[in-house]
Amino acid sequence: MTTTTEAATRQPGVTGPVLGRSTGWTTLGLQLTAIVVLLLVWQLVADTFDTDFWTSSPLDIGELIWSWARTGTLWDALAVTMAETLGGFVLGAAAGSVVGFVLGWYRILGDVFEPIIMPFYALPKVALAPLFVLLFGIGISAKVMLVALMVFFITFFTTFKGTRGVDRDLIVLARMMGASRVDTWRSIALPHASVWMLSGLRLALPSAFHGAVVGEFIAASAGIGFLIRKSTATFNTTGVFAGVLVLLVVASLLLAGMKRVERFLLRWQNAGDNG
Repeated sequence: MTTTTEAATRQPGVTGPVLGRSTGWTTLGLQLTAIVVLLLVWQLVADTFDTDFWTSSPLDIGELIWSWARTGTLWDALAVTMAETLGGFVLGAAAGSVVGFVLGWYRILGDVFEPIIMPFYALPKVALAPLFVLLFGIGISAKVMLVALMVFFITFFTTFKGTRGVDRDLIVLARMMGASRVDTWRSIALPHASVWMLSGLRLALPSAFHGAVVGEFIAASAGIGFLIRKSTATFNTTGVFAGVLVLLVVASLLLAGMKRVERFLLRWQNAGDNG
């Protein structure tokens, strides 16, 4: 029997306590408070011990980022990095999803090609960056291909695993009831594999960002990674921290966006649970 206290914390049609929303805002407030305190301590240490050369300071970093934004340097560099990241991510995710689903569905092909693909997955992708520079130059193309390669393997293996995990008895039962091959793919195999596929995409997105920036470290004439490398060459600590901070903010936004996309595409799971 539900107590009065429990009933007061619930609303009709809501499965969880209403206090969950306020708890979320409380957590966000604590996170922002921790960040502000950290920045204040950082600024205090820099001013007190004169460590600007090694640690810079939040005020100097903020001033430099504002200068980059006002002159357009930030937006130009960010456009290049995002083009490399998203271009390679889309290319690698599409190829990895298709190949993973095909090899996962046709077990003979999977048994033949998975052991061949595995060693390439273990190979450090950064070691191939100079090769991509030789093949595609120092422009965007080299970074896009490097990112696509990194995303491909993550998406491939998660999709492959998810497709292999489809209940074959359920497939046979659907075929006996008159479902075509396309129907079984659309209604059974793809929904099951999509959960793994989206998890792989969420894991691959940071790798895509990482690949684009690393490629810019090695050889580039534009991008956030190029700004950081240029600042490092001139011992500009503030520039290095400014570039890193921009990367942190962009990475957080990308992950938050990917989480919302995943939640939207998998909304049928929540509908089934609530039903």
